[in-house]
Formats: sequence, structure tokens, C-alpha cells
Amino acid sequence: MKLKTIFLYIVLTCLLCSLAFAEGDTDAGISVNEINAWVNEVLAYQKANLAVEPAIEESELGFEYQYGGITLYYDSRDAAAQKLIGLRLSEPLLAGPRNEMVLDEKSSLFERYPNDNPELIGDRDFAFLYIDNELPQRASWGFINRDGQRVRNVKYTAHEQTKDGNYSNLSLQFEVEHNAVVSISVFGLQESVNQSVVLENIAYAEGLRELHSYHAYKSSANGTELNPFEREDLSFSGLDYLSMTPDTLIERFGEPDLDETSTQDNLSLRSLSWDAVDASFRVDASGKSLGVYRFTIRDDVLEGPRGLRVGDSFSGVYSRFRSTGMEPNEENIEFLYGSPEEDHFGAVSYYPEGIEVSMKVRIMMDNGTQDEVVLNLNFDLDKLTEITIYTN
Repeated sequence: MKLKTIFLYIVLTCLLCSLAFAEGDTDAGISVNEINAWVNEVLAYQKANLAVEPAIEESELGFEYQYGGITLYYDSRDAAAQKLIGLRLSEPLLAGPRNEMVLDEKSSLFERYPNDNPELIGDRDFAFLYIDNELPQRASWGFINRDGQRVRNVKYTAHEQTKDGNYSNLSLQFEVEHNAVVSISVFGLQESVNQSVVLENIAYAEGLRELHSYHAYKSSANGTELNPFEREDLSFSGLDYLSMTPDTLIERFGEPDLDETSTQDNLSLRSLSWDAVDASFRVDASGKSLGVYRFTIRDDVLEGPRGLRVGDSFSGVYSRFRSTGMEPNEENIEFLYGSPEEDHFGAVSYYPEGIEVSMKVRIMMDNGTQDEVVLNLNFDLDKLTEITIYTN
């Protein structure tokens, strides 16, 4: 089997699910009835197919009754008095409320549930999705919790007025790892809150809507929808590769652990190194910087082009840049787009122990010269270990 075939299997598993047809009403917020109906489906499935003695553990969420792929959460261990307060589906045993499945790509959720914020604009930790306010009868809202480009949770909350004038407080939660849904949970089955709590929740969601300091980069299973590596990608994390100087990096990262000048092939370079970053600059005889030569990120504390970070999966990286679906050649090299003679060119080399992605762009500089800038991404198996940009 070709190495490309192995890695494409990883990519397709994580990405192609995003093309599935969304059967839910994406204009309608999640409802209490919808969540409760799904809870009953999960309970029926557990009784019919997982009627085994559960492993029981106590956690901060309650008493966990683990049935292998389905976990039920109770408020006590007393079988006669205990109440179900939540459940979690962690294997693709049955579909979620709107036909989503565990292992689906996270974007499939945004096709099935409302999303008034397609670029996921927010801050580095949160982004608003929608608010459906029909008070005093009902209200629902959704948001994501993330670590930069890495979405960790997608959460939808539904409130509906009950006979006593209070409101239900149900939450439908999707846990995400490496862009794939790894669990579907419901909590709050026994919760009741007053209207002031509902209003506070809506105000919180409105506050998330006002966040505008961060956004998600576009990704797609269809690489022809995406742009190749380009000039705009050289600005990241408050830095601009083409205008970097030693002073700007020292101001950003502090005094370097290493700062030395050397000569290689008649090229004088000043090299600086920090815990997570290395940089080299061309310098003249007096030590004055003549421009950046190389910049490397070796840790996940800093985002690179298109929000890439050390530790990202190959499938996640592959889905952020243009690709045309070409098969690899006999040397296990896949040409993503263009050719070496063109201004834009990208290729992937597949090896037994990892992958190397290389993309270049030719840029016309202010002085009239043309520079060729290369983005090089190295993977250990399918995990990104190093991000390097250098100038030819």
C-alpha cells in the first residue's frame, strides 16, 4: 500500500464527513423536546444493547455508570431514589439529535445547527454561534470553546418555561479533538432555573457576540476551494515575516538564549534562538540586518501561518491549503498545486516515519527584486513538529 494511501485514509476519516447532508433544520435552535427525544433514544439503545453490569465511578459530574460507549450520570448510587442528570455517548453507536455521529468532522455540526458566525469570530477561547430568544416561552443559544484554532467543545443550551414558571436548563455538548467529534453529551436533565438566570445566560451569549479579536481560518475537505500559500500568510501572531528584524523579535520574546554571527558560503548570518523559536538574518560587515533569512517555530506556544501550531494533525493542516487531488508519484510525492517554475507551488512528501509539506510563493519586494519564500512543515507520523519559513 502506498504511503499516500495510508495518510489519505487519516485525512478522509476526519474530513469527508463534513460533506454529509445536514438533515436538521439549521435555522432552528435546539429545543428541549429535541434533546429529550434523543436522550430517550440513547436510554432505549443502552437497555436493548448494553444491558451489562456497569462500571461505577464518582466524579464531579455525579455518579458515572459506564456501559461501554454510553455513560449515564446519576445524582446518587441509591437505585431507588437516584435521578438521571446527564449522559454521554463516546462511540458511534447511534446518531445524535440531528443525525451527527461521533467521529464526524466538527464542521458537520455547523451544517446541522444554527451558526450566525461562519468565520467563528471571537477571541482565542470562545466564539458565539447563535441566539434564539422567544421569551417568555423559550430560548436557546450556542457557542464554542477553543484553544486558538483548536475547537475543544461546541455547546448548545435550551431553556423552556415549565408549569411552575421556571425554566429547564438543558445543554447539548460536543467534545472535539483534532477537528473530530469524540463525544455527544446532555446535562441538566433535572435542573430548573428562574428567568433571571436565563436572561443572564442570554446576556453572556450577547457578550460573546461582541468579541472580535480572533477568527478561525477556513478549512475544507475540497482543496480546490482554498487558496495556495500566499503573501498574506506571512503575517501571523502579531509578526510579519518579511519585515522581521532582530530587534522586533527581542522586543517580543525577550533576550535570546543564543545570539551569534557566522559566515556560510560568503553569507553572513546573525542567528538568534529562544525556547520555542529560532531566527536567522542576513547581515552586512557591520552587523546591520539586511533581511530575514529563516524563521522556525518548534513549540505550540506560537501560531504560524493560517493559525498552524506544533502538534496539529496532518489532516487539519492539509485541509487549510489548496490541493487538487493529484495522486503521488513513484517517489511518494504529491503535487498540491502549481509547478516549481510558477509563482505558487506546493507538494507533500510521504515517508515511512512522517510527512513533509513544502509550499512556496514568489513575492515582488519594494526594491523591485523578487524573493521566493518557502513554508516547510515537518511531521512525525501525522503530528506537526516544526514550522519553518525561509527565503531563497
